[in-house]
Amino acid sequence: MPDSGTARLHRAFGRNSRRFAEHLSSLLTRTITDQPLRERVLFDRETQTLNALILFRDTREVVLANGCRIRLLHRVTLSSDDPAGAVSTAEYSYAYGFGDNLDEGWLVRYDYVPEEAEFNPEYKYPVGHVHFNGRSAAYEAFEAAGTKPLHRLHFPTRCISLEDFIEHLVVEMGVPTRHGQESALELLADSRNKFAKEKRTRD
Repeated sequence: MPDSGTARLHRAFGRNSRRFAEHLSSLLTRTITDQPLRERVLFDRETQTLNALILFRDTREVVLANGCRIRLLHRVTLSSDDPAGAVSTAEYSYAYGFGDNLDEGWLVRYDYVPEEAEFNPEYKYPVGHVHFNGRSAAYEAFEAAGTKPLHRLHFPTRCISLEDFIEHLVVEMGVPTRHGQESALELLADSRNKFAKEKRTRD
């Protein structure tokens, strides 16, 4: 049975992970879909760590109004910088594509895996990276030791926000927005600015 301090920490983490999931969910439901996100708190007994998985509530994938399909997974853990139950991103994966399912029809996947890089000595790729499920005749003609299929290459990128991902879908993929494109892009910009301001204040 956890002591009172541990129980308080667990409750605080649950509240903060729920707030974060609600924030991410609102970005989606106010712009491109009516499908909300949910969080599920898990305690990893092996590593003695709290985790919260953030996923779509009722479905693994969401089909947007123009047929584009998206999948989202975001995992947060207790922040090492704040003992009061604040959350920190441990990993995310944002993917989109077309067709009947993203297992086969994914086009782009953005991954961020800081824990993998920290704890797995075999991991040698960028913490933030993007995968493209495409073909290149020039690349396929290139012969070098260790050449992998194009979709398995880890192209380095910064840690992107969900705001960036949604904006890309709206601007580049022509995904219709729920209340107009201008309103959606303004909402995303405001959210990014608010996060940057809060981060500067904390730092």
